[in-house]
This record gives sequence, structure tokens and C-alpha cells, in this order.
Amino acid sequence: FFFFKQKTAYEISACLVGSEMCIRDRLYGVLKVAAVNCEEDSEVCEEFEIYETPKVKVYSANIRSDGFIYNGPFEYKQIASFGIAQMESFVQIVNQENIGNFFKQEEDKYHIILFTAK
Repeated sequence: FFFFKQKTAYEISACLVGSEMCIRDRLYGVLKVAAVNCEEDSEVCEEFEIYETPKVKVYSANIRSDGFIYNGPFEYKQIASFGIAQMESFVQIVNQENIGNFFKQEEDKYHIILFTAK
């Protein structure tokens, strides 16, 4: 996520105050969050084709992609939910035939299995 803003969050909108910090802190290790002050770093905003603020632009892991503008409400829960929905699902359905391969993947990391009745 890139938050593009002018001046400070307090001068933009009360609902945006600290949104980028809140998302950064609560989703540490899940999403990368950056904030750009377009008044101070206009070259960065021009490079990312941001011509009005505030804006949130979302990129895949490939920052060279065009990305897309988030158009929802500027509130933590909505922005965070949107970001999480964009993430790749790493959940894998396992059964008797493939559970061995599941444990062989990334053997140096923990593996978690959710056992359900469905």
C-alpha cells in the first residue's frame, strides 16, 4: 500500500489520521505500507501518477506493475480488509495422498493444519 497525501494526515481528514501507521502496525509482516507526502516529494507522486491527494494505491509484489487506486472509505478496517483480500491464499487442501508433500515444502518453517468436519 502507498498512502499519498498532502501536508499531514490531520490536515486531510479525521478518519485518515494515522491510518497508514495503524495498518502498518497491525498488519506488520503481512502487508507493506508506505506513506508519501506529495507536497515534499512531488517527484515520487508524479512517478506513480498521483495528481491529487489523498490516495491509496495498491501494488502486487511486482512494484513495476501499474497498481490500482483504492476507492473505498479512508478508514482502517476497510483499507486493511481490502489489502488482505488482495493477498494470495497460501492455504492448501491436504489429504492422505499429498500430506507428505505438504510437510516437505519449506521444511525450515512451521506448518499449521486446520482439521475441520467440512
